[in-house]
Amino acid sequence: EKHQKNKMNENIRALSGARVIALGVVTQKAVSVILNQFVVLEIVSAEAYGIASIRLELVLSTVLFLSRESFRLAMTRSGRSSAATTFVAWVPAVLGTILAAVVYIFGHNVFTVKEENDAFKLYCIAAALESISEPAHCVALARVEALPRALPEPFALFFRDITRAGLMLTFNCSPLQAFGYSQLSYAFTLGLARFGTWYFLIPKSRQPKTWFPSFRSENKEAKHILHMAIKFAAQSTLKHALTQADKVFLWRYVSKLDAGVYAKVENYGALVCRVILQPIEEAARLALARISTESEAIQLYALFLKGATYLALLFATLAAPYAGLALSLLRGPQGILEDASYSTCDDSSCSERRRITLGIAAYCLLIPGLAMNGIAEAFVHSRGTSRHLSLLSLVHILTAVAFLTLARLSIANSQLDNVPAALIYALSFAYSFRVLGVLAITYSSDLLSFLPPNLVLLTFAFVALIARSSQHYYYYYATPNFALNMFMLHIATAVFSFLLVLTVAVRTDQAYVRRFVPSLLSIRSSPIAKEK
Repeated sequence: EKHQKNKMNENIRALSGARVIALGVVTQKAVSVILNQFVVLEIVSAEAYGIASIRLELVLSTVLFLSRESFRLAMTRSGRSSAATTFVAWVPAVLGTILAAVVYIFGHNVFTVKEENDAFKLYCIAAALESISEPAHCVALARVEALPRALPEPFALFFRDITRAGLMLTFNCSPLQAFGYSQLSYAFTLGLARFGTWYFLIPKSRQPKTWFPSFRSENKEAKHILHMAIKFAAQSTLKHALTQADKVFLWRYVSKLDAGVYAKVENYGALVCRVILQPIEEAARLALARISTESEAIQLYALFLKGATYLALLFATLAAPYAGLALSLLRGPQGILEDASYSTCDDSSCSERRRITLGIAAYCLLIPGLAMNGIAEAFVHSRGTSRHLSLLSLVHILTAVAFLTLARLSIANSQLDNVPAALIYALSFAYSFRVLGVLAITYSSDLLSFLPPNLVLLTFAFVALIARSSQHYYYYYATPNFALNMFMLHIATAVFSFLLVLTVAVRTDQAYVRRFVPSLLSIRSSPIAKEK
């Protein structure tokens, strides 16, 4: 009975921690969006932004991902032995530092321009510095502590963006210098915030006895965690190769200017991924890993998957037709007036805006695949067997091959004048195959409940038709004299469509709303807490 009570408390704590992490990530991304949109993107040229966001970020993310992702996945499935988790937590720190040094030694000749080479050096130092604070994050994963994961990143991100904007606006630093030094400040602040959160906000009874690793050979649990990390390593590497394949392709085959346009499209288009999808995936992964029984995990997986399905339908039907309008509103009144002449503008700046708008519309069709895939992979990582992980690796390989093939065909097509949108469409098709593969791996008869009712699906189809018609008549054919009126009608159509879908979904799928939504608002109302 005592064991069951402890398990129940751990389940409730896991779901509560998932909620805190989701809120922390939302705050983090909101700050990033505001500062990037209103400061950085209006100052930095497309070419410089492309170098920083495509090439330098690819180097940084690769070093960090390869050194820590498999260990993070292993920690979510590990026990709570203080000595074992502390020992394993320092492995990615050492590995990340060594990998950053190796990348700089063998990669600095790739950046022949001095300014790019200096920024590359700063990014490598930042990767090593961020790796040193990784033990604080890994131990928090193993101990189901939300604060050391949710609080440091928003704080460090805010400091990074303030530093970047201040260097460009006040000290007239070049964009690449500002990006490099701001990333270095982010890594340093993140490390202080991670260990500071443990020291000041976590009770001493829940802190590790020591942060120094023990090298005792009898610690079998540490060996078990390392074994799991090795099993996850190959699959994590394949996943990273797929998610970063577009950047590798842009670096290799696309000009710096086109890469910069793609980077701006990704910055706008990935907004929903950073603000909504990533917190949900993190919450699902944490909650599923700590559920005690398989039947409870399947039920929770179906609930998360249904939520992802609703998001996928919403963005597939409503988001794409309103991508141009959203970009205009972000750019302010001047953007609305300029985009009123969307169909007649021929200058270079308008051509760039048109390409960004088309790219964002394409990204909206990628979001459904990202939403469904994130939840499905969270379940595989949290509850899957060795066979499931092997099949998932095969799915990643096939998806990567499909994307690279479609991307090469898109670039080779001389009739395509929008390289970023073509690559995003190729990635969308690849993710569609990937979602089908992952869902096949995790198939269960209990999962069929994730499909919305037929009436909801018909409503989404009707709303998609309305949105496309509104885009055609109210947006593309708006004139400068009637821009505001036409755009207001376009917005009114969007509000009507959303309220229609929301009303039908709430009234038709009441069982899902009553069961899932309260679990996000109050942990006491979660399905598992009620069942217990």
